[in-house]
Amino acid sequence: MIPRLLGKSTREARPDLVEGALRMMRQMSPPTCHSATRMAERPDSVEILKTINVPTLLVREMRT
Repeated sequence: MIPRLLGKSTREARPDLVEGALRMMRQMSPPTCHSATRMAERPDSVEILKTINVPTLLVREMRT
């Protein structure tokens, strides 16, 4: 599941984030883990975003 959550460059450059994600997953209950897995497997919505015809705010976390 880690490759679906973290990009290749993040996995290679930030092993601390990989370990943190694994630690959180290990603490999840089975139903919570199932929900997270379903969310990670959903299709990419980038193309759908182009069809929004109303004022919309998209927030993306940027880390430096």
